[in-house]
Amino acid sequence: VDVQADSGIIRVKATENGQPMGEDAYVWVSMEEVVHTGPELDLSTLETDATYVRAEIYGRGGTTYTQPLGLRQVDIE
Repeated sequence: VDVQADSGIIRVKATENGQPMGEDAYVWVSMEEVVHTGPELDLSTLETDATYVRAEIYGRGGTTYTQPLGLRQVDIE
């Protein structure tokens, strides 16, 4: 998991049998809803009241879940 706080981008990278996972293997969930598919999530696309996001990575051997990443609004002046 790579969090780019300055740009608001979170990236996840996973492999299966040494090969990179396909774009559709990554599902992002926030507030119990699927919000994005793919290895990279732009936080600016989430609802402003979202309090967390987590990734689910689907492979032939099963599903891997990240721990939720907490979110909070930051006022920029």
